[in-house]
Amino acid sequence: QDVEVNNRTVQVFNPSLGQFQARTWRDIRVGDIIIVHKGEYFPADLLFLSAENEEGICYIETMQLDGETNLKIKKAVDETKDLRHDSIGNFSGSVTCEPPNSRLYQFTGKFEAMPPLVQAPRVLPLSPAAMLLRGCSLCNTNRVYGLVIYAGHDTKIFMNSTQPPSKRSRIERTVDRIIFFMFGLLFSMCLTGCIYFAWWTARYMPQHWYLGVDSSLPREYDSSRPGVVAVTNFITAFILYGYLIPIALYVSIELVKVVQSMCFIGLDRSMYHPDTDTPAVARTSNLNEELGMVNTILSDKTGTLTRNVMEFFKCSIGGVAYGAGVTEIERNNAER
Repeated sequence: QDVEVNNRTVQVFNPSLGQFQARTWRDIRVGDIIIVHKGEYFPADLLFLSAENEEGICYIETMQLDGETNLKIKKAVDETKDLRHDSIGNFSGSVTCEPPNSRLYQFTGKFEAMPPLVQAPRVLPLSPAAMLLRGCSLCNTNRVYGLVIYAGHDTKIFMNSTQPPSKRSRIERTVDRIIFFMFGLLFSMCLTGCIYFAWWTARYMPQHWYLGVDSSLPREYDSSRPGVVAVTNFITAFILYGYLIPIALYVSIELVKVVQSMCFIGLDRSMYHPDTDTPAVARTSNLNEELGMVNTILSDKTGTLTRNVMEFFKCSIGGVAYGAGVTEIERNNAER
């Protein structure tokens, strides 16, 4: 997916040729002037220069940034909103802004407009309303022109990105610690054994003449080469003591989780929805043992845990009441 995004093309203005040329997203640099068409995503954090309308405004969708689907209005800088495809070469100026940061709704900077864009040099403040952030898409506007302010990993969407949390259960983390401890114990045993065996071979092996130390012994028992003796003995001990690490424990735990998810969870009548004939479906078996620990669900939207179900009570058509339900007004009148 990263390769696909980096190889997307965009039209970038070439000052030496005076025309736009196709360039990939990964080749975009700060200071480039680019064109973004309707339905396309912004390849970098841009300063909104102009659009294909007289007002110099555009509509963008920021769903990838904040999850909102409603369109937001952006307004171009007044001194540049009249720039078009044939006059974009008249753009002249510089932008001074804050270093890259993760604040999506804040931006501090100034634009120094120079001739021939304006008659006299002028310094203009820049607001977040003139910023087009990477990750947003252009809507209801044919095309816009923008100046690259932040590119690559300096964009605000990258500054806000974090590593996904590790979805590992407590049992798996405990087993990992046990495995690391057993591996450390195994390494210590093998290291101690090979050092002692190399020392014993170098000191006492020549005294055991009946073992044929002069010719018939292999090199892993050669008293004149203690380094080779230590390495070969370490490998031998590691193979012999390798059963100390319970690798089969992982396999046993995974088998238990698969049986739980397929048999117990899928056939649990307490988690069966009879209205839609839908049983519980376990998408993954990594967090089976964590299910019983959930006691609170936090939601940031009131509509997340509700159902949009409407029931007909009563209506009035031409002065005739239809329906046998009792409305809230009738209920209040009856209580009085």
